[in-house]
Amino acid sequence: MTTPSTPKTTTSLLLSLLALAAPACLDPEGDLDEETFEDDDEVDAPVQFRTTGSDLTASDICPNVINDGIGLMRYCRSRNIYVDNTSVTKAIIVIHGSGLDAKNYYQRTLDEAVAEGVDTSTLDIIAPQYFEGDVPDYDSNPWTDYYTWNSGWRWGHLSTSHTTRPSFAIIDHIIGQLLDHRPNLESIVIAGQSAGGQFVDRYAVGTSIDTGDVDIRFWAANPSSNVWYNGTRPEPTCSGYNNYGYGLDNRNTYMSGSTTAQIRSRALTRDIFWSVGELDTGSSGLDASCKANAQGANRNERWSNHRDHVGALCTSEGYNWLYCLFHTARHVEIPGCGHGSACSWASDEGHDILFGT
Repeated sequence: MTTPSTPKTTTSLLLSLLALAAPACLDPEGDLDEETFEDDDEVDAPVQFRTTGSDLTASDICPNVINDGIGLMRYCRSRNIYVDNTSVTKAIIVIHGSGLDAKNYYQRTLDEAVAEGVDTSTLDIIAPQYFEGDVPDYDSNPWTDYYTWNSGWRWGHLSTSHTTRPSFAIIDHIIGQLLDHRPNLESIVIAGQSAGGQFVDRYAVGTSIDTGDVDIRFWAANPSSNVWYNGTRPEPTCSGYNNYGYGLDNRNTYMSGSTTAQIRSRALTRDIFWSVGELDTGSSGLDASCKANAQGANRNERWSNHRDHVGALCTSEGYNWLYCLFHTARHVEIPGCGHGSACSWASDEGHDILFGT
């Protein structure tokens, strides 16, 4: 098999390996701007959406609106994705965790960009907000036009409010707008933490969107589980252990748009980073199902087992040993970090992935 072109890399280990290899919407107020598909008004105070065990209150909701022609979503952003901008050369799309706190992820990413010395006039930061559940007391016009989801949004499942629309399709829409309205765009990074890490882990191998000459990178940080690309597991299995999103059997609507061979190829050739905190060995928020436990006992162990799985898959697919060694190095353990996003985002490794080339 011909070795595919090597994706761009960031960590020192990857750079060393490269050196070795070189020789060989409807608006909530009814006044949607038809040109921008956005509304910048603040959310009315009574509006709430349910998260697991708590409410997402008005102050937590992003002020801007995504309208993909089917439904609406809120998002936080540095500038309108529907308006042309010639200054932007890089975009970071950041996916929140189970707390649905897109505002926090937007601000954290911006803060780290400033700390890194990034020229923010050339950087788009975009944080879509997935409303989880439906609170009947607040289910009245105008909010009925908004997408809502169950927890399956993190695996690309269909919306519960607009039942033909997968959560992953929203990211395809955002990327499409960036390609249309950022003529000097050079690169896109899609980064997610915890539940957002699960999202990116699956989206990275499931999307078939063509970004042309624009580089695209994926960062799945601290996911509770990963999608595996065959039926092997390091721990005892149970019925349905290889169903999507733990494996590739019985895939959902979005993921069924790609063949198993395509998904495996993307896992081995796309610019994907999988990271875990060195100290992310606890059980808080951990998927404790038999299907998840077949991947390992905790996030750190599951990350290590997934690294071995990807390495074995790489060899079995016929890639040469150096390429497979290089690709295994895309599994990054971040020293001194536990499960939270703040440490991973502020780390040298996190900065390399987010802001490096």
